[in-house]
Amino acid sequence: MTLPNILILMTDQQRWDSLGIYGAPEANTPNLDRLAKQGARFTRCYCNNPICTPSRASLLTGGELPDHGVMRLEDVLDDSKMMFPELLRHQGYRTALFGKQHVSSRMVEHHRRHPLDGFEIYDWCHEPAIHTDSPYNAYARWLQKKAPAFLAELGQRGRGVGHFPSAHHATRWTAEATMDFLKDQAGQPRPFFCMASVFDPHDPYDDYPLEYAERIPHDRIREPVPASGDDKMPAGIILEREWCYMKKKAKDAKSIRQARLGYHASIAFIDEQFGRILDCLETTGQADNTIVIFTSDHGDMLGDHGLMAKGAFFYEPCTHVPLLMRWPAKIAAGTELDGLVQLNDIAATLTEAAQVPASVREQYMPSSLSLLPYVTVPDAGPVRDTAICAYRHTGYGSGPDGVGTYIPVSATMLRQGDYKLCLYHDDGTGEIAAEGQLFDLAEDPEERNDLWESPAHLAIKQGMIRLIENWIDVREGGLTRFSSDSLPRHLSGSA
Repeated sequence: MTLPNILILMTDQQRWDSLGIYGAPEANTPNLDRLAKQGARFTRCYCNNPICTPSRASLLTGGELPDHGVMRLEDVLDDSKMMFPELLRHQGYRTALFGKQHVSSRMVEHHRRHPLDGFEIYDWCHEPAIHTDSPYNAYARWLQKKAPAFLAELGQRGRGVGHFPSAHHATRWTAEATMDFLKDQAGQPRPFFCMASVFDPHDPYDDYPLEYAERIPHDRIREPVPASGDDKMPAGIILEREWCYMKKKAKDAKSIRQARLGYHASIAFIDEQFGRILDCLETTGQADNTIVIFTSDHGDMLGDHGLMAKGAFFYEPCTHVPLLMRWPAKIAAGTELDGLVQLNDIAATLTEAAQVPASVREQYMPSSLSLLPYVTVPDAGPVRDTAICAYRHTGYGSGPDGVGTYIPVSATMLRQGDYKLCLYHDDGTGEIAAEGQLFDLAEDPEERNDLWESPAHLAIKQGMIRLIENWIDVREGGLTRFSSDSLPRHLSGSA
């Protein structure tokens, strides 16, 4: 049997509307735009959680948050949980990781691998400015040979280094390591699975090579969507905003604009380096039999609605991520798919393409839905009716006393059709009242008009809340149970 090669190109904290192909006026992304035109572009892909660790655990295990148990930023994926590259390895694939994994706390990953990660080659780098002493940090080893003085500076200054030289950048290392792997793989009988996973465009937004700011049309950088005011936001959002470690970044318009420039300059550099990888696939004769996926773990608010980075908020910039897929043998060029999909669906999609038996996929990733029928069969229709994004005390920040702590917010987002409902529910302490937001994204794509208290939308709200309740009952056994008695009258339907 002929199995396809598989290549995942992954970024960190990249919102869906940051590519030219998704309509970003300030984007300089010709390579990723071309990838989209050569295959499929998904327009409604959502992460399973809006923060790195749970989201990446969902992608690599195929599970939703309750399935893999990684709820918080510093949680650790249990040793019994299998990542899908392990299934590919059993199918005969040669497997490789270059860059960030982050399915567990970075404090664990920097000194210990997960026993079922499935990677034969494990060239790890969580973030270029930290853990340079980790035995797994392949970027640090590369710098030790290439630029030892810069490595020493990183060890001393960390994120304070600021702009990385292009020649020494971690994104360049990821690209070159991936290209070396592809060249070595050319002509080999074993198929490959390769994950090239970069840290950018994650904050602090200033590590991009300085010259790439010149590639961004400054006059086209969009202004952030205005904040609606604290009186119109759920308390959970306000709590996260005030405690979140990124709160100092949203002080003024100038700093937000500078962050937006740095964000898109980083993406321009990523696009160039990923373009080199795609060119390498072509020149080594492997492109036609390789599935290429591009995506990110979650987005970034970049000042929209008065918020920065990510956290306990479900606005489109935070939860809606890009997803591109090219497979010349199966996917028609220029395919655009508007159905709902989620990041954990990638696992079932790729293992089905690798001919992992359906019974095995069902055993290890029952929550993951293969997108292959949707993306390869004309008029097959989407595989999901709804998308769920769950937040369970996930984020880490500083409380009023300045002590690091998890932020006590429990919330769930449901996307169904044109509507998105964000429910901030009582976490059992009684400190956070159940409240939420409801948006009609067809009429209000910037989520400025909250319909939560609209009498005309009461039935829609109640129906979506019931779907969330059912999901919590089935997936979490009522872990964050709430009842009509605990909800405000306008939510429960009482007069």
